[in-house]
Amino acid sequence: MKLIAKNIQLSVADQSQPLLSSVSLQILPGQLHVILGPNGAGKSTLFAVLSGSITPDSGLVTINDKNIASMAPIELSSYRAVLPQAEQIAFSINVREVIELGLYRFSTQGLCRRSSAYQQTNHDKPNNFSIDNAVQAAAEKFMVNHLLDRDYLTLSGGEKQRVHLARVFAQNCDLILLDEPIAALDLAHQFHVLEQLKASAKEGKAIAVVIHDINLALRFADHITLIKDGQIHASDRPDHVINSSTVENVYRIKTEIYRDKSINCMQLRVL
Repeated sequence: MKLIAKNIQLSVADQSQPLLSSVSLQILPGQLHVILGPNGAGKSTLFAVLSGSITPDSGLVTINDKNIASMAPIELSSYRAVLPQAEQIAFSINVREVIELGLYRFSTQGLCRRSSAYQQTNHDKPNNFSIDNAVQAAAEKFMVNHLLDRDYLTLSGGEKQRVHLARVFAQNCDLILLDEPIAALDLAHQFHVLEQLKASAKEGKAIAVVIHDINLALRFADHITLIKDGQIHASDRPDHVINSSTVENVYRIKTEIYRDKSINCMQLRVL
């Protein structure tokens, strides 16, 4: 599954500077693609455009060469799974049911079954498919299987985030878009989630993730896109994107890039 964005332009009436300007990038299968940039750079806005939540003023986003603007929501949900930056549920529901929301397109009940797009998008339903098995597998992947019968509202922020990650992966899409999925997580769970994302990319999924930690990006990313002021400052392999000059230019802070021999990876430290 391949996502391509071409010449994306997006503005709002009360701002002289565009939110996004001439943005082009590719999210490719087999890669963990990390989007970096300072606060207000346009990362989440770009994420919303890539996911189809916001329509740009001009430019094109395609998945496997098909314009996402032409897709019905249920069809789009068969191609890509999305975790926005702020995902909230304000009513009582147990964790199992939250994860099952990611399986809605496989449902044989309700609107999904009656939708004209259902027959077109449900063809990729795995053989011997079981909702219970899918929920269990996704819950185990993000270490929330012990929480399946808990009320979602009783969970901590980090637990809720891992539940939503399980929901997204239960959707069983080959393209996954995640906006700051590790922001609420402790150190151990940050590493666990990124290890799971890296493993899924190696299995052939195309995964794009917005994070802030440059060192984690250097450690896990296959490709980094660095955004500044609504434009792509650089987009390439991590060692081609992150250097002291680039970081100072984008983040206004002096750093040193060094190779950490213990993990055989470039890392950054602030001077």
